[in-house]
Order: sequence, then C-alpha cells, then structure tokens
Amino acid sequence: MKTKVILLVVIISTLLATVACNKQNEKHLLRIDLQSDYVNNRAKIYIDNQLLVDSLVSTNYSIGLAQSFDFNLSHQTHQVQILIDNTQEIRFAIKLNKDQYIGITYDSTSHILRRNISDNPFFYD
Repeated sequence: MKTKVILLVVIISTLLATVACNKQNEKHLLRIDLQSDYVNNRAKIYIDNQLLVDSLVSTNYSIGLAQSFDFNLSHQTHQVQILIDNTQEIRFAIKLNKDQYIGITYDSTSHILRRNISDNPFFYD
C-alpha cells in the first residue's frame, strides 16, 4: 500500500512539473503598432534589453497607415523600451499570458509618447 501511495505522489508531481514547464515554453504574440504622427522618425524597439527594431517610420492614422511589429515571446513578464529619434522614450513591463496589442502614439508637437494596450488587434480603415 505504501508503495502505491508513493508511486501516486511521484506521478502527480511529474504531471504538475510537466504542466508548469509547458506554460513557461508557451509563446504569445506581442504586436506593437506605431500609430500616429510619425514622419520619418527613427524608431527603436528593445525587448528585454535587446534591440529588435531599428527603422525609419512614417504613419498616417487618418488613412489607416500604421507600422506594426510582431514578436512571439515567452509566457512571462517582458521589459519593453521604445525610443523615438534617440530622444523620446517610453518604458514599461508587460506580462504576457495571452496575445497583447500595444498602440504607441507620438505627439510630434509636445514630443510625448502614449501607450494603449488592448486584448484585440487594432484595425485601421
């Protein structure tokens, strides 16, 4: 009887460890949309201190032109840094336990970046 109980505990522990490991290996989409007021601006996107995007960006929200960047990232908290023209910056942490969509607007007059997080993709006309 004791052997059966020990065997049952070992099986349950193994199953729980497998489920936890699968969660850590799970990937989620993080889409970052640079949405409005970018006119030939240099955009850099760092995730977990790694430069993943370095691009010139021009957008026009009124005609549905945004620049989107997709990242498949692990099921955990990630550090995001977006730098515009090496002067304007926004930093935040995001816990990915599902697909997430982030819109970043840039006010070229005040030089302020704003973030909008959504569970659904942004649509542009």
